[in-house]
Amino acid sequence: MSSLIDFIDARLNEDARIARAVPVAKGCAPPAHWSPGADPHGAEQWVMGTFQDIDAHTPEAAEHIARHDPARVMREVEAKRRTLGLHRNCGSGSGYCDEGGHGWSAEAEGFAGCSDLVDLASPYSDHPDFRTIWRLVN
Repeated sequence: MSSLIDFIDARLNEDARIARAVPVAKGCAPPAHWSPGADPHGAEQWVMGTFQDIDAHTPEAAEHIARHDPARVMREVEAKRRTLGLHRNCGSGSGYCDEGGHGWSAEAEGFAGCSDLVDLASPYSDHPDFRTIWRLVN
């Protein structure tokens, strides 16, 4: 990846591609929307609305999985894209954060950007293309 912006763009594209690829339950429109639920015997560790209901083994795991369904992932990708668009030019001298002194140039920190861009990248810090220089800069 050549820049922090490119890295974030690529991760959001991956998130959206994977969310769109999840099969939906019969009669449901994509993207898939999941919810925690019980099986016919009352066991509450199931995730419903998936192509085939998932046994999450505990109600808490079912709740967690359901909260991160493909529909939510797509909403998060769109929200992050709006934030990325706002901060795309930070560190260039004419970016959203530059006038207030919150952006930094490549010369100052080793890469151009702002703390909002670093925040957008931080959930992906375990990705092999993540550069350690992108850790939160104060």
